[in-house]
Order: sequence, then C-alpha cells, then structure tokens
Amino acid sequence: MKPFIRAPDGALAAVFDDEEVQVLISIAGELVGILAPRVEAAGTPLGNKARRRLLPDAYAEDPEAAAEFRRFTEPDLLARKSQNAEVLQGSLTKGTRRRERLEIRLDADETQSWLRCLTDLRLTLATALDIFEEGDEEAVEPRNEYSLAIYHWLGFVQESLLEALES
Repeated sequence: MKPFIRAPDGALAAVFDDEEVQVLISIAGELVGILAPRVEAAGTPLGNKARRRLLPDAYAEDPEAAAEFRRFTEPDLLARKSQNAEVLQGSLTKGTRRRERLEIRLDADETQSWLRCLTDLRLTLATALDIFEEGDEEAVEPRNEYSLAIYHWLGFVQESLLEALES
C-alpha cells in the first residue's frame, strides 16, 4: 500500500496492491455477514462474540435497561456499520486501475465510513485473536500469524488515513 495523501482537490488518495484490495473486500464482506440480522440465532460463535464486542451493552449493571436500549438502537447501528463496510467495498471497486495496483480517492463521507469500518474490522479481528488489552498480541498463537499481520496492517491503513485527514 502506498499511504493516503491529501490530493489538491481535498480528496484522500491511496494506492493498494490487488492482494490488499481482495483482503479488504473479503474481510469487509465477512463483517457485513456478522452484522446481518439474525446472526445471533444462526451465526458462528466467533460471529456472535465479535458482534457483542461491536455492540456492547449500554448498561452493564442493568440487563433489563441494556436490553431495552439495544431494542431501540441496535437495528440502526447494525445498518450503519454494514453501510460503512459497503462504502469501503464500493470505493475499492470504483478506483483507477494501474497494472496490479488500484488508486482510490475518498471524499469526506467516504473517509468517515472507512475510518469507522477499519475500527470495526480491527475489533472483529482482535476478538478472533483474543486481543482485549495491550500486550495480548504477544500471546497470539503462531497459527494465527496471518490474521495478526492483517490486524496490524489495518492499523497502518487507519493511521495513514488519519494522518492524511489531519494534513
């Protein structure tokens, strides 16, 4: 990946290799699946765990109030999170192709969707890797090194986007 920069027109631009594009499209699609309605009943244990981390209880001390709050807020939150993932995927399908690389340009709304989606992707991967606090990364099993590498790479993409946004 060539990091995000602010273009003269104000858009944020970056260049991704084809493999990076496929990884982003794939994991964003998995996120949409986790967020899909009724995933609690039909989802995988990991999907359920990740979903709970993405949508924590608002009132940890009061399960009844938490359930009531969730009833009113969860559908909209799920829809917004899914929409953010779809915006990320969409921007990767409409970029400018140069050989085996893709240049994308993000406007202000797309940038916000990317930032939110990257956070959700990292939280989902962190859940799968049992990363809950600083230092947990050291205990990740060797068989999960690829997922850990993606977790770190997503952090780099997010940091690059934030730095370009601030420039």
